[in-house]
Amino acid sequence: MKKRIPDIVIYLFVFVSLFVTNPVSNLFGLPSRVFTFSFLLLAVVFIPAIWQGIIKVSNLQIQFVLVISALLILFKMSLGQSYTKEVILFSVVPIVATLVFSKNEQRHRKLFRILVFVFYFLECALAIIERSLNVNLLPFEMVEDVVEFYNMRGETFEFRSTALLGHPLVNSLIVSMLTAFIVTDKTISLWGRSLLFSIGYVALLCFNGRAALIVVSVLLIPYLSHEIVKKSRKPFISFFVVIAVVAGLFMVLYDSDLGGRLVKEGFDDDSSRSRLLAFNFYKHITTYDLWIGGHGLYNRVATALHTSGVENGVVCVILNYGLFFAVALLAALIAFHWKLLSVYSKSSRLIILLVFFIIGSSNPNLSLSSCWLYWVIFYFAFAPISGFDKPSVRKKKSKDKRFRSISNL
Repeated sequence: MKKRIPDIVIYLFVFVSLFVTNPVSNLFGLPSRVFTFSFLLLAVVFIPAIWQGIIKVSNLQIQFVLVISALLILFKMSLGQSYTKEVILFSVVPIVATLVFSKNEQRHRKLFRILVFVFYFLECALAIIERSLNVNLLPFEMVEDVVEFYNMRGETFEFRSTALLGHPLVNSLIVSMLTAFIVTDKTISLWGRSLLFSIGYVALLCFNGRAALIVVSVLLIPYLSHEIVKKSRKPFISFFVVIAVVAGLFMVLYDSDLGGRLVKEGFDDDSSRSRLLAFNFYKHITTYDLWIGGHGLYNRVATALHTSGVENGVVCVILNYGLFFAVALLAALIAFHWKLLSVYSKSSRLIILLVFFIIGSSNPNLSLSSCWLYWVIFYFAFAPISGFDKPSVRKKKSKDKRFRSISNL
């Protein structure tokens, strides 16, 4: 009998990662480290799986990530800095999850898909309901701190939905990532993708994150429009219908409060300037801090810049791990993502990657471990592997290059 990793462990890990977020934990009085405990459960079955040969770490990109992570942990320990947990959650957890997910049968991936769709609808529904009521149903302390910061400066903090994930910008990144995977999924009908995109776009307007709205509008709307025109029996008419819909959308945005920061304020405000100021981070730290990184640098730079945070994900990673290891680790993770996305067409591959990295780099969220894990979960729910193909071609495609690039990790 072929050995495999227990299903219940994988299901529990994915469920906790998607639904037991910090706001949900606070609401039900659960410990804030639920996610950490769920990963420990995954590690308990991952280590024996490595020992028994169920999982083999043979992929070069994965090896690079793990080696750099190990060197980073040792380097930080030699300096007396405690970064073991941060590095494990940031770069090791997504790798372990990838290795575990890739070794399970297709029915497990289908369950991922169901869980992710439930997450998508719940996340978007909460965002829309909160915006309609002007009430955050799952209040989160981080948002309250940001509101207090704006009040101290005598500025008005415009209401934004917080949904399942707390901070509006985290929600914007996750919904954008998931929308990118949905829009590029050819197994979903074109009109189904259009409907799901519309729901996600309305949710993004409720979160009111400008970077997410711009990136999604520039990358996903043209991609989806091209798909509609290409598959239409009357492409000429379809083209003008798409143009009319986009123009109508802009008029609705301009005449409503949705997306107001983007449509009405443009980029001439403190939020936009804070993103430019983030590039001056090196002026407020020593050369030693720049190369070594460390705890407390984020708050020091944010205070020096007179902003509520350091609004650049790459800069945040540098402040944590130092310039050398930050560049090396991000390069390894990008190469890892690029390898996984080889199952997609070139255009879809680039769009999915750019949506994540551009939006994540426009705020601190690229430095959050949860965002990298969400990407992996979404990937295994929607990647065009053989199991999602039609039964008549499943056997033929099982030996295809697309399939090998995922299964032989």
